[in-house]
Order: sequence, then structure tokens, then C-alpha cells
Amino acid sequence: MQLSNREKFLLYAELAKLVAAGFGIDKSTELLSQQMPHGQIAGFARGIRDGLRCGFSFADSVAQAKPTPSGLEVSILRATESGGVLPEGLRYLRDEYQAAWKLWQSVLGRLAYPVFLLHFAALVPVIPPLFTGGAFQDGLMRALWTLGWIYGIGFGLFQWVLSLMDRAQTDVASDRFLRRLPLFGGARRDLCLQRFASIFQVYLRCGSTFSVALDGAGEATQSAVLAKAADDLASRAEAGEAIGEHLQANRVFPTDFARSLANAERVGGLEEDLGRWTAHYRQTVADRLDQIGVWVPKAIFAMVAVYVGWQIIQTQAATYGELLKNLERSM
Repeated sequence: MQLSNREKFLLYAELAKLVAAGFGIDKSTELLSQQMPHGQIAGFARGIRDGLRCGFSFADSVAQAKPTPSGLEVSILRATESGGVLPEGLRYLRDEYQAAWKLWQSVLGRLAYPVFLLHFAALVPVIPPLFTGGAFQDGLMRALWTLGWIYGIGFGLFQWVLSLMDRAQTDVASDRFLRRLPLFGGARRDLCLQRFASIFQVYLRCGSTFSVALDGAGEATQSAVLAKAADDLASRAEAGEAIGEHLQANRVFPTDFARSLANAERVGGLEEDLGRWTAHYRQTVADRLDQIGVWVPKAIFAMVAVYVGWQIIQTQAATYGELLKNLERSM
């Protein structure tokens, strides 16, 4: 299990603060490992400290620490450490995980009330017996059974999505499937493109060659489809070819994005253009998550309405059925 966005934000924020104040990365990591005595984040900090003590670079120390870090972290830290601007990499990761944490908090906040209604709807079978004199225990058991199904299906879907996202980092078929999902697929696709553009820019700013920059950017996307495309472009760049033409020929990249980068490469403005696309995709990711925050509650409201309506129909049918039986007995 990986660290949460909040834990990663706190870790890189503290490291960035200490390094900016003049502490060496070894001393900063040592301090954090002492200040965080419990939990996964403490184990992660100690893993980095142990790697540094063994003579590894900071990026390699992070790579071997547990819980396993993301490709984004390792790629950014390798680029900035090799380029002599590690503090910039720490600040980048701090800002990236802070934004991800806030966006996720916003989505969860919008889901709180619909999830409450879902629980309330599950308890609807308990209400009719209170007014009709029916078996309260039967209604309670039906409500608990419904809640059990809700939790079971929700947990199963959550685990399936997590497993699929893990596989999508290395398996092209899984990644393509995720990219086709409504709402979520578009948000993930734009997030991967944002990472590609931003990491590519960081590598170039640190003086890396195109082939190294493309390899690093592909690894950071956590998308098997984009990583494969980036690897092909890196091979072309290593062979001395311009990447713009091949970027446009590869259908993985959006047409506007590929054309813009190809022209930027021709005029020597690739770094600036990558910065513009990073900002663009960061905004589209926020917009898509906002859409998810709007439509998922609506879907839950619709399910609650259908379920409550079905329960009302069942209750009314049972009530009228009992009345008819009583009428038949009295005649």
C-alpha cells in the first residue's frame, strides 16, 4: 500500500523546507526519520535514511524505500538531483501532492451527503412496520442485508479499480481499458499527459538529452500506453532524429498537443511550450474531477430515488393486500 497524497505532501513539504534553510539532504532526512516515529510515512523516511547511509543517491534511496514510491517521484528526483536542482524537485512534488490531496478532498466532500442518503435509503424497510404493525425485526434484517450488499459491492469495485490502475502502469490493454471509461478515463488520460509534459520540461531544464528526458517522462506518467510511446520516441531521439514528426504520427498523443510540441521543437521553444501544456492539462484534470464530483452524486441520488420508490410500492402493495384479505374474511 502506497503513502496517501496527504502523507507525501507533508513529507516533501518538510524536506523542501529543511533543504531551503540550508540543511543537507542527509541531515534533513535524518531529522524527519526521528520526528516521525510511527506509521508508513515513518518507515518510508527511515528507508530513505538507510539508503543514504549505504551510499545511494537521494533518488535511488527513495526508489528502494518502502512503501514503494510512484514512478513520478523517482523520475522527478532523478532528474533534479542529476541536474543539481534537487530543491526544485522537492518543491514540485510538494505542490503536486498538495493539489492532488485538495482535489480528492473536494470530491469526497461532494460525495458525503449522497452516501448518507444511500445509508438512509437502506433503512427504509425498517420504517413501514412502525406504522403498520408489521414485523420490525424482518424490516431491520432486510435493511442490514441491503447495507451489506452496498458495502460489499462498493469495496469490491474499489479494489478492482485499484488493481486495474496498478496493472495499467505496465499493461497496455489495462491502460487502454481505463482510458475508455466515461469521466474517470478522461481525467486519468489528462493527468498522465500533464505528468508527461511537466516531467519532460523538468528534464530538459536540468540539461538532460531528449532520450533521457523522454524515458523519464514516460516512466512518470504511470501509463503503459504513454510509456511505450515515450520509449519509442526516446529511441528515435537517441538515433539523432527530430521527435516532432514521430510525435505527430503517434496517435496516443492528442493532435493539438503533438502539433504544438513539433512546432515548438522546430523554433527552439520546447521548454516554454511544455510549461503551457502542463498548465492546460492541470486545469482540465481539475475540471474533469469537478464533473465527477457533480455526476457521481447525481447517479447516487437516482439510485436512492429508484430504491425508495420500489420500497414504497412494495409497502403499499403489502398494505392493500392485507386490507383486501381482511375485507374478504369479513364478507
